[in-house]
Amino acid sequence: MVKQKKKKKLKKGRGRAALIVLVLILILSGITFIGYKVLRVAKIEVTGIETVSSDYVVELSKINIGEHLFKINKNKIEKNIESDPYLEFVSLDIKYPNEVSINIKERTEAAAVKAVNMYIYIDINGYVLKVAKADEENSLIIINGIDVAKYEIGDKINFSDELRFNAVTEILSGIYEGSLNGVITSIDLSNINNIVLQESGGIKIKFGQSDNVEKKMQWIKGVLDNLSEQSITSGTIDVSTGETAYYSPENG
Repeated sequence: MVKQKKKKKLKKGRGRAALIVLVLILILSGITFIGYKVLRVAKIEVTGIETVSSDYVVELSKINIGEHLFKINKNKIEKNIESDPYLEFVSLDIKYPNEVSINIKERTEAAAVKAVNMYIYIDINGYVLKVAKADEENSLIIINGIDVAKYEIGDKINFSDELRFNAVTEILSGIYEGSLNGVITSIDLSNINNIVLQESGGIKIKFGQSDNVEKKMQWIKGVLDNLSEQSITSGTIDVSTGETAYYSPENG
């Protein structure tokens, strides 16, 4: 009699466990089904834009309203957006249950590299944005005396050596951060140890190597302001030592 009671209890325990497992499976299935139905894109937000529209970025991204959040592929979206060389993909955030946020930066033309019969337009970080004929009127900073090994729109420009690439991007950053764009018209990197800048009024600037860029730009700005007050538009500013700035009149 005792054995029969134990068997009945074991059967009841197994039955309850099976029922609990079945209920859990049904609950998980329900959650999965609801999640599949609910977790779909209802809103796409774009941040970081200045000149382009959010609709344009969304169109490039190829994210569709109603698309399931689990199917969104960040790498593909990045590639889609950066098919426009003027756009840089920064991040993508999924805000559950139904929102996607795309953050981008807009690349702007910072300089034009003079190559054979053409200008290669680059941004401040050296990304190629477009290519144009060399006889096109150009108001950007012109970069001379440099060999272009390879370039492709949307990718970083490839110079004959990395030192020149670093020099270009560092000096461009210094010019724009120092608000000297529009004042400096060209950069000559024929000699990497004796880089020369040209000022819009005709003043030559001996920059030397691409070191102490921030300080050199401060000295250049200070001397140019001083010369402007005296209506001087010729001569040479020398900041190549990296220690101070010297000015020499045109015939000095």
